[in-house]
Amino acid sequence: MSKRIGEPYDPTLRESEHGRSIYNMWRKVRRGTHCDEWENFPTFYTWAMQSGFTIGMWLRKIDKNAPYNPSNCVLYAVGECEARVHPSWANEWNK
Repeated sequence: MSKRIGEPYDPTLRESEHGRSIYNMWRKVRRGTHCDEWENFPTFYTWAMQSGFTIGMWLRKIDKNAPYNPSNCVLYAVGECEARVHPSWANEWNK
């Protein structure tokens, strides 16, 4: 069976504890403008894990006009992200 471009080289990577969440995040990144480095899932997976990924985190671009790439993206916990986007919600998350 041939591999599709950009698919994980090791299917067990995608099925790992964090792999499914990171894989879904990566698929969304690939729909937009992104760097060549993130064309392959294993590279994106490594970046996410080295950046402290945990289940439930979101990916955000620092500069919304720049492409997705390691130097332009950060991971946020859901509550932290919402508090930054909607400061008035911060109190709700901290209760």
